Amino acid sequence: MNWKVESSWIDRPEFSPRSLKRALWKQKVCLVVVWGLISLLGAAVVRRLPNVYMAETSVLVESEGIPE
Repeated sequence: MNWKVESSWIDRPEFSPRSLKRALWKQKVCLVVVWGLISLLGAAVVRRLPNVYMAETSVLVESEGIPE
């Protein structure tokens, strides 16, 4: 019997929260730029949206009659 073990998944290191945090910290400038661009794009889209809601009201004024 030829038991061949796939070792690619065994040798791969696990990602810990600390290593993920360190990787994000190293790319902080890129993350801030991407966040800013997405925010600006979102603001531009919202600004260009048409005004859908329009409120209107009617006020009925009845004069009060004074009894004679």
